[in-house]
Amino acid sequence: MANQLKMATIDTILTLHRRRWSIRRIALALGVHRDTVSRHLRQANQAGAPAGSDPGKLGQAPTGSAGGPAPAEAAPASQQPSLCEPWRAVVLVMLESGLSAQRTRPAMPRHKGKVESGVGYVKDNALKGRVFPSLEAKNQHLLAWEATVADTRIHGTTRQQVGKHFAQVEHPALQPLPRERFPGFHEAVRTVHRDGHVEVSRAYYSVPPEYLGRRVWVRWDGRLVRVFNERMEQIAVHPQHERGRFSTQAKHIAAEKISNCERGAAWLLGQVRRLGQQSTRWAEALIETRGVEGVRVLQGLLALSKRHPVDAIEQACGVAASYGSYRLRTIRTLIARHAPAQEQFPFMTEHPLIRPLTEYTRFVHTAFQKEVPG
Repeated sequence: MANQLKMATIDTILTLHRRRWSIRRIALALGVHRDTVSRHLRQANQAGAPAGSDPGKLGQAPTGSAGGPAPAEAAPASQQPSLCEPWRAVVLVMLESGLSAQRTRPAMPRHKGKVESGVGYVKDNALKGRVFPSLEAKNQHLLAWEATVADTRIHGTTRQQVGKHFAQVEHPALQPLPRERFPGFHEAVRTVHRDGHVEVSRAYYSVPPEYLGRRVWVRWDGRLVRVFNERMEQIAVHPQHERGRFSTQAKHIAAEKISNCERGAAWLLGQVRRLGQQSTRWAEALIETRGVEGVRVLQGLLALSKRHPVDAIEQACGVAASYGSYRLRTIRTLIARHAPAQEQFPFMTEHPLIRPLTEYTRFVHTAFQKEVPG
């Protein structure tokens, strides 16, 4: 008889079903039709055991010898958590509201044919072979097609008119929509790089240091980038940046890993103030004169304080400031030479070599008199 299976195969079907194998997977593994697998599962549920089998051995795979011990149930090959685990709370809420959930493999449209068939129907019936000048024209065509074609057809499964069935049966069962708009965002899994950042659209965003090398979930919507851990707890939020940019929050980087240059000119000036007044005056004039280029010079000045006495640095900064020289090379040279400060000469208004202004006035007057004809 067709589709009549051996008891060993039936027992294997029941065993795999208890291990939460899907009907499709059982059929592929045993080389039988899905309807046959479904029929034997229904018979087992109705009768408690297939005909002719020992209820005490229901679901035990045959061992090849009568009365032999049943083999131990094989451990699952992979202990990785389900990809649906981050949405457990959301799924439970949807189930409580009356919806149903069915797990399917990613990028497997044939696993959810009832959902995907509608997409194919629209493509083949409403859009195939048509070109529209604008999105508005395309939307108008789809609205008219839905009212005149899609809603008036007889559904292949229910054998009822789609629009009439929706109005009489489905519409009264619908619940009101939430007041807020449904969130729209992109989502993906990322691994935290060694520098403590994750990549999103060629830009980089920092996360707390304890997640270094771990997998995190990232959502971005064009305005914000949100990072979640494996329990879907938010651990970081950044404004989304253009490609090549870094967004680094101070709390995400350990203090030992922040360079002096990253701390900024204000922090460096605070460190220079500990050296003395001359160093502070020279450093402030340096930043005012050279701008951001002076940040690395301040780093060099602080490095010199670890190898030379503070008094020598103070004297060198005072001399360099008097000459208006704001380069680290000048400070190093002055420390090595111990050069004295430039002498400031007072401006003299009277001196034996300087003629009084009255003589210059008389000289100019005489010159003008010679030019005037007599």
